[in-house]
Amino acid sequence: MLTVVAVAAVTAIVVAFGGGVPLRTGPAASLAIVGCYLSPIHGELALDATGGMTFDAPDGTWPVVWPFGYTARRAGAQVAVRNALGEVVARTGEPVELWVGPPRDRGEYVVCG
Repeated sequence: MLTVVAVAAVTAIVVAFGGGVPLRTGPAASLAIVGCYLSPIHGELALDATGGMTFDAPDGTWPVVWPFGYTARRAGAQVAVRNALGEVVARTGEPVELWVGPPRDRGEYVVCG
């Protein structure tokens, strides 16, 4: 019982103070993505139940793979995605413009860095 309470307390502290969120990223070797579309796609980011994020666009919901070095952290009720320099590049629940490569066979968009 004490262990469960301690784990719940630590989880609450991490969430309240900007805990990390799982984010799908490409491997370090994939710094150069082959080809990006000439125009961005528009939609909204949402948390994925299996970890990571999805991109909700007019043509469907797509898993997103971010460049190596990107991270995600809670920021209040939202999750902020940060680039390798620590700059916020997107937030869940807000309109976003993404430059992506062609969808992979698994139906996921790879964000161009």
